Amino acid sequence: MDMERELLLRYGLEANEMEQITSRLFKATCGSRSYALKKRTASIRDESLWQGLHNEAAIGTMRGVLPVYMTLDGFPSVSMNEDVYYLMPWIDASYPKPDQLLKTIGHIHRKTKEPAMPKAEAWLGSVNTCKKNIGTLRNQLLKHIEKCETRHYMSPFELSFCTQYMEADRVCAEHIKQLEQLSSLIEQGDWHTSVVHGRLSSEHFLNGTTPLFVNWENARSGNATDDLHHFFRSELMKTECFMRRDQYIAAYREYEAANELSDLERCHLSICLLDPMPYLNWVRRFDANPSAVSMLEAVEGLNAHFRVMMFGLNFVQEWQSSNDDLSNPAQVEREEETSDEAKQENVERSGQEERTEHLEDEDRNDRTLNDT
Repeated sequence: MDMERELLLRYGLEANEMEQITSRLFKATCGSRSYALKKRTASIRDESLWQGLHNEAAIGTMRGVLPVYMTLDGFPSVSMNEDVYYLMPWIDASYPKPDQLLKTIGHIHRKTKEPAMPKAEAWLGSVNTCKKNIGTLRNQLLKHIEKCETRHYMSPFELSFCTQYMEADRVCAEHIKQLEQLSSLIEQGDWHTSVVHGRLSSEHFLNGTTPLFVNWENARSGNATDDLHHFFRSELMKTECFMRRDQYIAAYREYEAANELSDLERCHLSICLLDPMPYLNWVRRFDANPSAVSMLEAVEGLNAHFRVMMFGLNFVQEWQSSNDDLSNPAQVEREEETSDEAKQENVERSGQEERTEHLEDEDRNDRTLNDT
């Protein structure tokens, strides 16, 4: 690791120990401090945005972004042998909680939020195309079910698919419904752009004393739903996904508290999560070549795509129920009245209890005097 040690000299550091963590990440120990030396990807999506983010993080105006160190020459990165490296503090962190992660990225999205107009004509064309494709998709799913049912003994993959079919078809129906709703919401034009991470996942979040995101190499200007879709999909696709869907819904509420989305943006996110094409493509892949992957991998992949779609249904139910609560002022008023009545009852009950205690004290005092 002589080259990495030489790179550290440009920061005025001399490494006592160097440890390669991944193919692109090195841990350098210099005296009593540790540093993370990261090799960048071949090209950063937006160089000026990447530098701007870390400059703001360095002066404390962009919370949630881990700053990078400047070289002795005042540059945020250093080149060697056609590779580019940058240096950050090494932070030991525990496995992140999704609510803290989404709350932190929500604050970043909110801080960089700007109004924008959706490309209505292009979107409407895509909506019509998607609706036609979903109709074809539902027919293909039905044909595959019929094919599976002709077998005397179904494979574990086919058994899983048959078990999931009804829910998968329900996802297709809801997907069409959300596409139709998107068509009506586009006219409102309630759309925004923010700085998005580009590859939002738990692997790029440090859950330490101060929550921080790393690896902003794919950062760009986009809609916040791009990050949310990538995060939910990457987490739910993991084989070791132990989180329940309701826990991710609860984490999403934390995000909305930090950065409230419009109905158009929520609808767009629901369409992305409900997209049944990855699920169908996985079924097609297995059908075309059952031996391409092991049976275990095939079933795990099917279940992972299914988890994402089912979370999409949960998400739709969540934001629609929230809208129903807000759109029913009479119900809200009744709840407030009930709350006020309950408070008044508590006050009256408390006052009555105090009066009862006072009378009991007087009675005890009278008995004491009489006894005397």
